[in-house]
Amino acid sequence: MFKLMCLCLCVMVGNAEAERVFSCQNRIKTKSRMLLNITQLDKLITLSYAGIPIEDVNYEAAGVIFDRQPQRI
Repeated sequence: MFKLMCLCLCVMVGNAEAERVFSCQNRIKTKSRMLLNITQLDKLITLSYAGIPIEDVNYEAAGVIFDRQPQRI
């Protein structure tokens, strides 16, 4: 019982992390981007939340992945 109580003390009680993700989502999904599906939105949130500097993005690799995707309307 003591061990269980100690583990309960280690659990984070706040929801600040979730709030940050929701704020990030609201910055990405604007009125002009309402057609984003869940998969695309999830990837954009992950990229934004990771905080990768724009200088470190490999645009050639991103272009190859983009070209492999089905044709967009």
